[in-house]
Amino acid sequence: MRYGKWIEPKDFPFLICHFSIAIVGQEKASHKDAETIIMKLFRFSFKFEPIWMLVFSLGPGVLVLVIVLFLVLILKFVH
Repeated sequence: MRYGKWIEPKDFPFLICHFSIAIVGQEKASHKDAETIIMKLFRFSFKFEPIWMLVFSLGPGVLVLVIVLFLVLILKFVH
């Protein structure tokens, strides 16, 4: 993922995990931490890449809703 260009759908789970790790108090979240959480919680999500494409095509409102839902899901698993 490169900063300064459009976010690609495949980067979306990593962004969610980075934000989630920061929210629960681990400010030094690395890409490896995010990757580990994805492998544990979202092992199935890579099979459903068309779903990420669909979310991005529906617009920013749906994107924000999905981000919030995943944050709640991750925080539920962490606590």
